[in-house]
Amino acid sequence: MAKVVRHQNHLEKEMKRSPRTKLLLIGAVVVAIVLIGQDASIAWLSRPIFTARFEAFFWPVWVLYMFASMLVGQGKRRTILRRGLEGEQRTERLLSGLPDDYTVISDLTIHGGGKESQIDHVVVGPTGVFVIETKNLNGSITGGGDDHELFQHKVGRAGGRYGKSFYNPVKQVGTHVYRLSQFLKEHQIPTWVDGIVFFSNPEAQVHVKSEKTPVFSYREGPHRLLDYMVNHKGKGLSGERQADVVRLITSTLR
Repeated sequence: MAKVVRHQNHLEKEMKRSPRTKLLLIGAVVVAIVLIGQDASIAWLSRPIFTARFEAFFWPVWVLYMFASMLVGQGKRRTILRRGLEGEQRTERLLSGLPDDYTVISDLTIHGGGKESQIDHVVVGPTGVFVIETKNLNGSITGGGDDHELFQHKVGRAGGRYGKSFYNPVKQVGTHVYRLSQFLKEHQIPTWVDGIVFFSNPEAQVHVKSEKTPVFSYREGPHRLLDYMVNHKGKGLSGERQADVVRLITSTLR
């Protein structure tokens, strides 16, 4: 079993911050309603009665509507964060099944070439260094490796069909590979890095053709991802170089 190095996932941190954000929003709305209520009371005494009544009811209702909209938006955001976290955790469990001489480093931020990348997983082993971009999407995923965006086709509970486009993870992982390569080079450990895209949702039907960057899906068989890394025909890494890479990357975890 591979060694897994982890710290608190950035998605977990964002989800834990959400309750505090809600309390702050509730407090702000209560204060706003009180202040508006005071203004409305003054208006009630100084303006025609129709205008006073309109303002007295309109502003509190408007504030409550805006508050409800913010809560709905926050609920959607939490759903996205939760699904992303589930996908990364599923991938980490899968990667832990690699042989003992592999190390899996999850959820890290790398600074290279003057910019930074948030990377889902890095695997270091005798066959090389791999950056894995994980997507926990369902439905049918179509597109090509050179496309700027891929397309997600879904069928709703009522049978309606709809879809949306999203930034191509093949290009995304290409950026991560470049940043990690630069990071290693800047620290005098020049090492070749390979990128991989993995759709971790068992319900995702992936139809993405990519010549340069391999794309795998859980539905097609999670073992294919592991087999690719274990049997990868690259330059390979000595045990000493693996230790150097792992030591440097884990030093960035915080």
